[in-house]
Amino acid sequence: MALSQQMQPHFLFNALNALVAMQDEGGAAQTFTIRLADMLRMLLHSGGRATATLSEELALVDAYLEIERARLGSRLRTDISIPAALAHCRLPAFTLQPLVENAITHSIARTPEGGQIQVRATRGAEEIAIDVSNSCNPEIAQPGADEGMRLAIPNCRRRLLLMYGPEARVEAGFVSRNLFRASIILPDHAASRPPDRETGR
Repeated sequence: MALSQQMQPHFLFNALNALVAMQDEGGAAQTFTIRLADMLRMLLHSGGRATATLSEELALVDAYLEIERARLGSRLRTDISIPAALAHCRLPAFTLQPLVENAITHSIARTPEGGQIQVRATRGAEEIAIDVSNSCNPEIAQPGADEGMRLAIPNCRRRLLLMYGPEARVEAGFVSRNLFRASIILPDHAASRPPDRETGR
């Protein structure tokens, strides 16, 4: 069973690489397939890790956004700004991408004119905030009420509690009628690259 689970994603990755070779060089289909393969490569590489750096999380988010742009086109607009000094912050692996995915699935994709996703990281006196904000039409989209967000937020809170204790938290809600924000709050020492508690790395 374990061998089968290991072989299946590698088979898919190799199949995607073969598909890239069959497509027109530089075409939209090839670009899409390459980004999908990139995302799978990242998932395979970090699948056994309990934590990841913010830069690693953003690389996964970027690959995911490229895939969604192929579907949504100009309806999806992004604005990502992370200071280099915070790139090594550690947080539970696969924390950021589900927040971005929920913003797209339950807000932007449901709005005919689309919208913008903004990712920001800022450092205060004692804590670091990683914000995922998205524009939305509250009459069409309810990003805080859907099942995906009800699962993503508690799961994120639980994993942060295991990693940092009560110093870390997640806040989510409308900051205005047309703007929803999910914030991951980390203690300031998260930027000092603490070891992975499960792997010791």
